[in-house]
Amino acid sequence: MKKYIFLLFITIHSMSAFPQQISLESSFLGGTNDQLPFWLWANQLGRYRLDHSASASMELRANDAYPLNKAINLSWGTRLNATVSHGNSLYFTELFAQFQWKICRLSIGRFAEEEQFDELSISNGNISYSRNARPHPKISIGTNGYLYLIPDRLSFNLDYEEGLLDDSRYVEKTHLHHKSLLIKYRTNSGVFEITSGIRHYVMWGGKHPVYGNLPGWEDYLKYISGSSGGSNAIITDQENVIGNQYGNYLFQIDWHTLKNDLQFYISHPFEDHSGMELANLKDNLYGLYFSSRSSNAFVRSALIEYFYTKDQSGDSYNSDGSSDPSGVDNYMNNGIYQSAVYHSFTMGSPFFSQLNSHNNSPLTNRISGFNFGLTGNISSNYFWKCQFTTFKNFGTYSTVFEPARNQFSALAEVRRQSKKLPLSFGISAAIDNGRVWDNGEQTTRTGGKISIGYRFN
Repeated sequence: MKKYIFLLFITIHSMSAFPQQISLESSFLGGTNDQLPFWLWANQLGRYRLDHSASASMELRANDAYPLNKAINLSWGTRLNATVSHGNSLYFTELFAQFQWKICRLSIGRFAEEEQFDELSISNGNISYSRNARPHPKISIGTNGYLYLIPDRLSFNLDYEEGLLDDSRYVEKTHLHHKSLLIKYRTNSGVFEITSGIRHYVMWGGKHPVYGNLPGWEDYLKYISGSSGGSNAIITDQENVIGNQYGNYLFQIDWHTLKNDLQFYISHPFEDHSGMELANLKDNLYGLYFSSRSSNAFVRSALIEYFYTKDQSGDSYNSDGSSDPSGVDNYMNNGIYQSAVYHSFTMGSPFFSQLNSHNNSPLTNRISGFNFGLTGNISSNYFWKCQFTTFKNFGTYSTVFEPARNQFSALAEVRRQSKKLPLSFGISAAIDNGRVWDNGEQTTRTGGKISIGYRFN
Protein backbone atom coordinates (compact mmCIF):
# COMPACT_ATOMS: atom_id res chain seq x y z
CA MET A 1 0.00 0.00 0.00
CA LYS A 2 2.92 2.40 0.70
CA LYS A 3 4.26 1.68 -2.78
CA TYR A 4 0.83 2.44 -4.24
CA ILE A 5 0.61 5.79 -2.44
CA PHE A 6 4.14 6.73 -3.49
CA LEU A 7 3.56 5.88 -7.16
CA LEU A 8 0.25 7.72 -7.26
CA PHE A 9 1.80 10.79 -5.67
CA ILE A 10 4.68 10.80 -8.16
CA THR A 11 2.19 10.48 -11.02
CA ILE A 12 0.13 13.38 -9.73
CA HIS A 13 3.19 15.54 -9.09
CA SER A 14 4.54 14.95 -12.58
CA MET A 15 1.25 16.07 -14.12
CA SER A 16 1.62 19.60 -12.75
CA ALA A 17 3.79 21.49 -10.28
CA PHE A 18 1.10 24.17 -9.85
CA PRO A 19 -2.38 22.76 -9.09
CA GLN A 20 -5.43 24.63 -10.30
CA GLN A 21 -6.79 24.83 -6.76
CA ILE A 22 -4.79 24.63 -3.54
CA SER A 23 -5.82 25.57 0.01
CA LEU A 24 -4.54 25.24 3.55
CA GLU A 25 -6.65 25.11 6.71
CA SER A 26 -5.66 24.99 10.38
CA SER A 27 -8.13 23.82 13.02
CA PHE A 28 -8.07 23.73 16.80
CA LEU A 29 -10.57 21.50 18.64
CA GLY A 30 -11.35 20.89 22.28
CA GLY A 31 -13.95 19.15 24.42
CA THR A 32 -14.73 18.57 28.08
CA ASN A 33 -14.83 15.22 29.90
CA ASP A 34 -11.94 13.76 27.87
CA GLN A 35 -13.78 13.68 24.55
CA LEU A 36 -15.06 15.79 21.66
CA PRO A 37 -18.83 16.30 21.32
CA PHE A 38 -20.53 14.21 18.63
CA TRP A 39 -20.90 16.85 15.90
CA LEU A 40 -17.24 17.85 16.06
CA TRP A 41 -16.00 14.39 15.00
CA ALA A 42 -18.95 12.69 13.22
CA ASN A 43 -19.00 12.64 9.40
CA GLN A 44 -15.56 14.30 9.18
CA LEU A 45 -13.85 11.54 7.15
CA GLY A 46 -12.20 10.21 10.30
CA ARG A 47 -9.98 13.27 10.70
CA TYR A 48 -10.80 14.02 14.36
CA ARG A 49 -10.73 11.33 17.04
CA LEU A 50 -13.67 11.43 19.44
CA ASP A 51 -11.47 10.23 22.33
CA HIS A 52 -9.00 13.14 21.97
CA SER A 53 -10.21 16.00 24.13
CA ALA A 54 -7.89 18.52 22.45
CA SER A 55 -6.12 18.52 19.10
CA ALA A 56 -4.68 20.78 16.44
CA SER A 57 -4.73 19.86 12.77
CA MET A 58 -3.57 21.21 9.46
CA GLU A 59 -5.05 20.20 6.10
CA LEU A 60 -3.59 20.77 2.66
CA ARG A 61 -5.98 20.29 -0.28
CA ALA A 62 -5.16 20.45 -3.96
CA ASN A 63 -6.80 19.39 -7.20
CA ASP A 64 -6.47 19.97 -10.90
CA ALA A 65 -8.07 18.91 -14.18
CA TYR A 66 -6.64 18.42 -17.67
CA PRO A 67 -9.14 18.37 -20.56
CA LEU A 68 -7.32 16.50 -23.34
CA ASN A 69 -10.12 17.06 -25.84
CA LYS A 70 -13.91 17.38 -25.88
CA ALA A 71 -14.36 13.73 -24.88
CA ILE A 72 -11.45 12.98 -22.50
CA ASN A 73 -10.65 14.60 -19.16
CA LEU A 74 -7.98 13.76 -16.58
CA SER A 75 -8.12 15.04 -13.00
CA TRP A 76 -6.58 14.43 -9.58
CA GLY A 77 -7.01 15.51 -6.00
CA THR A 78 -5.42 15.18 -2.60
CA ARG A 79 -6.14 15.99 1.04
CA LEU A 80 -3.10 15.72 3.32
CA ASN A 81 -3.75 15.91 7.06
CA ALA A 82 -1.40 16.49 9.98
CA THR A 83 -2.74 16.15 13.53
CA VAL A 84 -1.15 17.01 16.87
CA SER A 85 -2.87 15.39 19.85
CA HIS A 86 -2.13 12.47 22.20
CA GLY A 87 -0.15 11.08 19.28
CA ASN A 88 1.03 12.97 16.21
CA SER A 89 0.00 11.70 12.78
CA LEU A 90 0.45 12.54 9.11
CA TYR A 91 -1.67 10.82 6.47
CA PHE A 92 -3.56 11.21 3.22
CA THR A 93 -7.30 11.39 3.77
CA GLU A 94 -7.70 11.60 0.00
CA LEU A 95 -5.28 10.91 -2.84
CA PHE A 96 -6.77 9.96 -6.20
CA ALA A 97 -6.69 10.27 -9.95
CA GLN A 98 -9.68 10.15 -12.30
CA PHE A 99 -10.11 9.52 -16.01
CA GLN A 100 -13.34 10.51 -17.79
CA TRP A 101 -14.20 9.51 -21.31
CA LYS A 102 -17.61 10.42 -22.75
CA ILE A 103 -20.04 8.33 -20.70
CA CYS A 104 -17.47 6.45 -18.57
CA ARG A 105 -15.43 7.27 -15.47
CA LEU A 106 -12.43 5.47 -13.91
CA SER A 107 -11.13 6.50 -10.46
CA ILE A 108 -8.25 5.09 -8.44
CA GLY A 109 -7.01 5.95 -4.95
CA ARG A 110 -8.57 7.22 -1.74
CA PHE A 111 -11.59 9.42 -2.40
CA ALA A 112 -14.65 10.30 -0.36
CA GLU A 113 -18.27 9.98 -1.32
CA GLU A 114 -19.71 13.16 -2.82
CA GLU A 115 -21.30 15.44 -0.22
CA GLN A 116 -25.11 15.33 -0.16
CA PHE A 117 -27.77 17.52 1.44
CA ASP A 118 -25.38 20.34 2.46
CA GLU A 119 -23.63 17.96 4.90
CA LEU A 120 -26.73 17.94 7.11
CA SER A 121 -27.60 14.24 6.80
CA ILE A 122 -26.60 11.88 9.58
CA SER A 123 -25.16 9.47 6.98
CA ASN A 124 -24.99 11.45 3.71
CA GLY A 125 -28.32 9.88 2.72
CA ASN A 126 -26.73 6.39 2.67
CA ILE A 127 -27.35 4.35 5.82
CA SER A 128 -24.63 1.81 4.91
CA TYR A 129 -21.72 4.00 3.79
CA SER A 130 -21.32 7.60 4.91
CA ARG A 131 -18.55 10.20 5.17
CA ASN A 132 -17.82 9.21 8.77
CA ALA A 133 -14.69 7.11 8.24
CA ARG A 134 -11.52 7.81 6.31
CA PRO A 135 -11.79 6.76 2.62
CA HIS A 136 -10.11 3.44 1.85
CA PRO A 137 -8.05 2.76 -1.31
CA LYS A 138 -10.17 1.49 -4.20
CA ILE A 139 -10.68 1.34 -7.93
CA SER A 140 -14.03 2.53 -9.23
CA ILE A 141 -15.52 2.37 -12.70
CA GLY A 142 -18.94 3.64 -13.64
CA THR A 143 -21.08 5.98 -15.67
CA ASN A 144 -20.20 9.65 -15.86
CA GLY A 145 -23.34 10.81 -14.08
CA TYR A 146 -26.79 9.67 -15.19
CA LEU A 147 -27.13 8.34 -18.74
CA TYR A 148 -30.43 8.52 -20.58
CA LEU A 149 -32.16 5.38 -21.75
CA ILE A 150 -35.11 7.44 -22.94
CA PRO A 151 -34.17 11.09 -23.71
CA ASP A 152 -35.29 13.52 -20.96
CA ARG A 153 -37.30 10.78 -19.23
CA LEU A 154 -35.51 7.62 -18.06
CA SER A 155 -31.83 7.48 -17.02
CA PHE A 156 -29.50 5.29 -14.97
CA ASN A 157 -26.32 5.57 -12.91
CA LEU A 158 -23.96 2.59 -12.48
CA ASP A 159 -20.96 2.23 -10.16
CA TYR A 160 -18.64 -0.74 -9.58
CA GLU A 161 -15.80 -0.70 -7.03
CA GLU A 162 -13.13 -2.93 -5.54
CA GLY A 163 -11.24 -1.72 -2.49
CA LEU A 164 -8.93 -2.83 0.30
CA LEU A 165 -9.37 -2.19 4.03
CA ASP A 166 -5.71 -1.74 4.86
CA ASP A 167 -5.97 -0.78 8.53
CA SER A 168 -5.23 -3.01 11.53
CA ARG A 169 -8.28 -5.27 11.71
CA TYR A 170 -9.53 -8.70 12.78
CA VAL A 171 -9.39 -10.15 9.25
CA GLU A 172 -6.22 -8.82 7.67
CA LYS A 173 -6.34 -7.38 4.15
CA THR A 174 -10.12 -7.55 3.88
CA HIS A 175 -11.48 -6.59 0.47
CA LEU A 176 -14.55 -4.35 0.17
CA HIS A 177 -16.67 -4.69 -2.95
CA HIS A 178 -19.36 -2.17 -3.85
CA LYS A 179 -21.76 -1.84 -6.74
CA SER A 180 -24.83 0.30 -7.21
CA LEU A 181 -27.54 0.76 -9.81
CA LEU A 182 -29.86 3.76 -9.65
CA ILE A 183 -32.77 4.37 -12.04
CA LYS A 184 -34.26 7.87 -12.40
CA TYR A 185 -37.58 8.79 -14.02
CA ARG A 186 -38.19 12.42 -14.95
CA THR A 187 -41.60 13.88 -15.77
CA ASN A 188 -42.09 15.70 -19.05
CA SER A 189 -41.93 19.11 -17.39
CA GLY A 190 -38.91 18.17 -15.27
CA VAL A 191 -40.69 19.30 -12.11
CA PHE A 192 -40.67 15.80 -10.56
CA GLU A 193 -37.98 13.10 -10.54
CA ILE A 194 -38.28 9.62 -9.01
CA THR A 195 -35.12 7.65 -8.24
CA SER A 196 -34.84 4.08 -6.99
CA GLY A 197 -32.05 1.56 -6.82
CA ILE A 198 -29.76 -0.64 -4.76
CA ARG A 199 -26.31 -0.30 -3.19
CA HIS A 200 -24.55 -3.58 -2.42
CA TYR A 201 -21.42 -4.03 -0.28
CA VAL A 202 -19.39 -7.20 0.37
CA MET A 203 -16.46 -7.75 2.70
CA TRP A 204 -14.52 -10.69 1.31
CA GLY A 205 -11.21 -12.53 1.34
CA GLY A 206 -8.40 -11.73 3.74
CA LYS A 207 -6.64 -13.71 6.45
CA HIS A 208 -8.67 -14.76 9.50
CA PRO A 209 -6.82 -15.28 12.83
CA VAL A 210 -8.50 -18.69 13.30
CA TYR A 211 -9.50 -19.95 9.84
CA GLY A 212 -6.46 -18.64 7.97
CA ASN A 213 -6.77 -17.47 4.37
CA LEU A 214 -10.42 -17.11 3.37
CA PRO A 215 -11.57 -17.87 -0.21
CA GLY A 216 -10.26 -15.22 -2.57
CA TRP A 217 -10.49 -14.34 -6.26
CA GLU A 218 -11.39 -17.92 -7.19
CA ASP A 219 -14.80 -17.34 -5.53
CA TYR A 220 -15.20 -13.74 -6.68
CA LEU A 221 -18.41 -14.39 -8.63
CA LYS A 222 -19.98 -15.97 -5.55
CA TYR A 223 -19.08 -12.94 -3.46
CA ILE A 224 -20.50 -10.32 -5.81
CA SER A 225 -23.65 -12.33 -6.58
CA GLY A 226 -24.50 -13.04 -2.94
CA SER A 227 -24.25 -16.83 -3.35
CA SER A 228 -23.48 -19.48 -0.78
CA GLY A 229 -19.87 -20.51 -0.29
CA GLY A 230 -18.37 -23.69 -1.70
CA SER A 231 -16.54 -26.50 0.08
CA ASN A 232 -13.50 -24.25 0.62
CA ALA A 233 -15.55 -21.73 2.64
CA ILE A 234 -16.21 -21.94 6.37
CA ILE A 235 -19.39 -23.81 7.30
CA THR A 236 -21.47 -20.72 8.13
CA ASP A 237 -20.72 -19.24 4.69
CA GLN A 238 -21.72 -22.54 3.07
CA GLU A 239 -25.07 -22.50 4.89
CA ASN A 240 -25.81 -18.82 4.27
CA VAL A 241 -24.02 -16.42 1.89
CA ILE A 242 -20.28 -16.09 1.46
CA GLY A 243 -18.60 -13.01 2.91
CA ASN A 244 -20.21 -10.14 4.80
CA GLN A 245 -23.07 -9.02 2.55
CA TYR A 246 -24.96 -5.81 3.30
CA GLY A 247 -26.31 -2.67 1.67
CA ASN A 248 -29.47 -0.64 1.17
CA TYR A 249 -32.31 0.17 -1.17
CA LEU A 250 -32.88 3.81 -2.16
CA PHE A 251 -36.15 5.51 -3.01
CA GLN A 252 -36.21 9.27 -3.64
CA ILE A 253 -38.64 11.87 -4.99
CA ASP A 254 -37.39 15.30 -6.12
CA TRP A 255 -39.66 18.30 -6.63
CA HIS A 256 -38.13 21.25 -8.48
CA THR A 257 -39.57 24.76 -8.63
CA LEU A 258 -38.13 28.04 -9.94
CA LYS A 259 -36.94 29.11 -6.48
CA ASN A 260 -36.60 25.94 -4.38
CA ASP A 261 -36.02 22.19 -4.47
CA LEU A 262 -37.55 19.56 -2.20
CA GLN A 263 -36.34 15.96 -1.79
CA PHE A 264 -37.86 13.06 0.09
CA TYR A 265 -35.75 9.92 0.42
CA ILE A 266 -35.73 6.50 2.08
CA SER A 267 -32.60 4.43 2.66
CA HIS A 268 -33.62 0.88 3.61
CA PRO A 269 -30.83 -1.36 5.03
CA PHE A 270 -30.32 -5.06 4.46
CA GLU A 271 -27.77 -7.43 5.97
CA ASP A 272 -28.79 -10.75 4.43
CA HIS A 273 -31.52 -12.33 2.30
CA SER A 274 -34.28 -11.57 4.81
CA GLY A 275 -33.46 -7.87 4.60
CA MET A 276 -33.27 -7.97 0.82
CA GLU A 277 -36.71 -9.58 0.85
CA LEU A 278 -37.98 -6.71 3.06
CA ALA A 279 -38.62 -8.79 6.17
CA ASN A 280 -37.20 -5.77 8.03
CA LEU A 281 -39.57 -3.30 6.39
CA LYS A 282 -39.84 -1.17 9.54
CA ASP A 283 -36.14 -0.24 9.47
CA ASN A 284 -35.35 2.86 7.42
CA LEU A 285 -33.67 6.21 7.24
CA TYR A 286 -36.32 8.75 6.15
CA GLY A 287 -35.29 12.23 5.06
CA LEU A 288 -36.89 15.45 3.83
CA TYR A 289 -34.53 18.08 2.42
CA PHE A 290 -35.27 21.65 1.33
CA SER A 291 -32.83 23.85 -0.60
CA SER A 292 -33.17 27.37 -1.92
CA ARG A 293 -31.80 28.28 -5.34
CA SER A 294 -30.78 31.66 -3.95
CA SER A 295 -27.15 31.41 -2.82
CA ASN A 296 -27.63 34.33 -0.37
CA ALA A 297 -30.86 33.13 1.29
CA PHE A 298 -30.97 33.46 5.07
CA VAL A 299 -32.22 29.84 5.18
CA ARG A 300 -30.42 28.17 2.31
CA SER A 301 -31.24 24.57 3.23
CA ALA A 302 -33.08 22.55 5.84
CA LEU A 303 -33.26 18.83 6.57
CA ILE A 304 -35.14 16.53 8.91
CA GLU A 305 -34.43 12.80 9.20
CA TYR A 306 -36.00 9.94 11.15
CA PHE A 307 -33.81 6.91 11.80
CA TYR A 308 -35.16 3.48 12.92
CA THR A 309 -33.23 0.18 12.95
CA LYS A 310 -34.74 -1.78 15.84
CA ASP A 311 -36.63 -4.48 13.92
CA GLN A 312 -33.84 -6.28 11.97
CA SER A 313 -36.31 -8.92 10.66
CA GLY A 314 -37.28 -9.74 14.27
CA ASP A 315 -35.39 -11.70 16.89
CA SER A 316 -34.14 -15.27 16.45
CA TYR A 317 -37.33 -16.92 17.73
CA ASN A 318 -40.89 -17.12 16.41
CA SER A 319 -43.91 -16.48 18.61
CA ASP A 320 -44.27 -20.26 19.22
CA GLY A 321 -40.70 -20.48 20.51
CA SER A 322 -39.22 -22.12 17.44
CA SER A 323 -35.95 -20.91 15.97
CA ASP A 324 -36.08 -18.28 13.23
CA PRO A 325 -32.75 -18.12 11.35
CA SER A 326 -33.95 -15.15 9.27
CA GLY A 327 -34.09 -12.85 12.31
CA VAL A 328 -31.46 -10.65 13.99
CA ASP A 329 -29.95 -9.07 10.88
CA ASN A 330 -27.38 -7.38 13.17
CA TYR A 331 -26.58 -4.47 10.84
CA MET A 332 -22.91 -3.65 10.17
CA ASN A 333 -21.72 -6.66 12.24
CA ASN A 334 -20.55 -10.09 11.09
CA GLY A 335 -19.36 -13.26 12.79
CA ILE A 336 -16.28 -13.53 10.57
CA TYR A 337 -15.37 -9.93 9.68
CA GLN A 338 -16.57 -8.42 12.97
CA SER A 339 -17.77 -4.83 12.42
CA ALA A 340 -17.87 -2.41 9.46
CA VAL A 341 -15.23 -0.10 10.93
CA TYR A 342 -12.23 1.50 9.24
CA HIS A 343 -9.46 3.15 11.27
CA SER A 344 -11.75 3.02 14.35
CA PHE A 345 -14.65 4.85 12.64
CA THR A 346 -17.96 3.33 11.59
CA MET A 347 -18.25 3.30 7.80
CA GLY A 348 -22.04 3.56 7.99
CA SER A 349 -24.10 5.99 10.04
CA PRO A 350 -22.15 7.34 13.07
CA PHE A 351 -25.24 6.45 15.14
CA PHE A 352 -23.87 2.89 14.95
CA SER A 353 -21.43 3.23 17.85
CA GLN A 354 -18.93 0.64 19.08
CA LEU A 355 -19.56 -1.28 22.29
CA ASN A 356 -15.98 -0.52 23.35
CA SER A 357 -12.92 1.30 22.05
CA HIS A 358 -11.39 -1.74 20.34
CA ASN A 359 -11.20 -1.36 16.53
CA ASN A 360 -13.01 -4.68 15.99
CA SER A 361 -15.69 -4.10 18.62
CA PRO A 362 -19.27 -4.93 17.54
CA LEU A 363 -21.48 -1.97 16.69
CA THR A 364 -24.64 -1.11 18.55
CA ASN A 365 -27.29 -1.05 15.85
CA ARG A 366 -30.82 -0.99 17.33
CA ILE A 367 -31.49 2.74 17.24
CA SER A 368 -34.30 5.25 16.75
CA GLY A 369 -34.06 9.01 16.58
CA PHE A 370 -34.31 12.33 14.76
CA ASN A 371 -31.79 14.59 13.04
CA PHE A 372 -32.54 18.20 12.13
CA GLY A 373 -30.28 20.74 10.44
CA LEU A 374 -30.30 24.22 8.90
CA THR A 375 -27.82 26.26 6.86
CA GLY A 376 -27.98 29.81 5.57
CA ASN A 377 -26.34 33.16 4.98
CA ILE A 378 -26.27 36.16 7.31
CA SER A 379 -24.73 38.23 4.51
CA SER A 380 -22.78 37.61 1.32
CA ASN A 381 -19.69 36.52 3.26
CA TYR A 382 -21.13 35.12 6.53
CA PHE A 383 -22.46 31.56 6.60
CA TRP A 384 -24.24 29.80 9.48
CA LYS A 385 -25.20 26.21 10.30
CA CYS A 386 -27.16 24.53 13.11
CA GLN A 387 -27.57 20.82 13.80
CA PHE A 388 -29.74 19.04 16.40
CA THR A 389 -29.86 15.28 16.96
CA THR A 390 -31.73 13.20 19.49
CA PHE A 391 -31.88 9.41 19.56
CA LYS A 392 -32.12 6.27 21.68
CA ASN A 393 -29.62 3.42 21.51
CA PHE A 394 -31.06 0.02 22.47
CA GLY A 395 -27.78 -1.87 21.94
CA THR A 396 -28.08 -5.10 19.94
CA TYR A 397 -30.29 -8.18 20.25
CA SER A 398 -27.46 -9.95 22.10
CA THR A 399 -26.36 -6.93 24.19
CA VAL A 400 -29.50 -5.11 25.25
CA PHE A 401 -29.31 -1.71 26.90
CA GLU A 402 -31.86 -1.59 29.74
CA PRO A 403 -33.00 1.11 29.83
CA ALA A 404 -32.18 2.47 26.37
CA ARG A 405 -29.39 5.04 26.29
CA ASN A 406 -30.64 8.51 25.35
CA GLN A 407 -28.49 11.05 23.53
CA PHE A 408 -28.89 14.68 22.51
CA SER A 409 -26.26 16.47 20.42
CA ALA A 410 -26.23 19.98 18.94
CA LEU A 411 -23.92 22.16 16.88
CA ALA A 412 -23.81 25.88 16.01
CA GLU A 413 -21.35 27.12 13.42
CA VAL A 414 -20.47 30.46 11.82
CA ARG A 415 -18.00 30.98 8.98
CA ARG A 416 -16.71 34.18 7.41
CA GLN A 417 -15.12 34.59 4.00
CA SER A 418 -12.96 37.69 3.65
CA LYS A 419 -13.99 39.95 0.75
CA LYS A 420 -10.50 41.35 0.20
CA LEU A 421 -8.27 38.32 0.86
CA PRO A 422 -8.59 34.57 0.13
CA LEU A 423 -9.01 33.98 3.87
CA SER A 424 -11.83 32.22 5.74
CA PHE A 425 -12.53 31.95 9.45
CA GLY A 426 -14.83 29.55 11.25
CA ILE A 427 -15.99 28.94 14.80
CA SER A 428 -18.17 26.08 16.07
CA ALA A 429 -19.71 25.24 19.43
CA ALA A 430 -21.14 21.81 20.26
CA ILE A 431 -22.83 20.09 23.18
CA ASP A 432 -23.73 16.50 24.09
CA ASN A 433 -25.99 15.22 26.82
CA GLY A 434 -26.67 11.51 27.23
CA ARG A 435 -25.32 8.04 27.94
CA VAL A 436 -24.26 6.62 24.55
CA TRP A 437 -20.50 7.39 24.52
CA ASP A 438 -19.79 7.03 28.25
CA ASN A 439 -20.62 3.37 28.99
CA GLY A 440 -24.13 4.22 30.09
CA GLU A 441 -23.20 7.07 32.43
CA GLN A 442 -25.16 10.30 32.06
CA THR A 443 -22.67 12.89 30.78
CA THR A 444 -22.82 16.47 29.58
CA ARG A 445 -20.01 17.49 27.27
CA THR A 446 -19.23 20.78 25.54
CA GLY A 447 -16.62 21.66 22.98
CA GLY A 448 -15.58 23.97 20.21
CA LYS A 449 -13.59 24.34 17.02
CA ILE A 450 -11.74 27.31 15.51
CA SER A 451 -10.50 27.16 11.93
CA ILE A 452 -8.53 29.44 9.62
CA GLY A 453 -8.29 28.76 5.89
CA TYR A 454 -6.29 30.26 3.04
CA ARG A 455 -6.76 29.66 -0.70
CA PHE A 456 -3.61 30.16 -2.75
CA ASN A 457 -5.19 30.48 -6.20
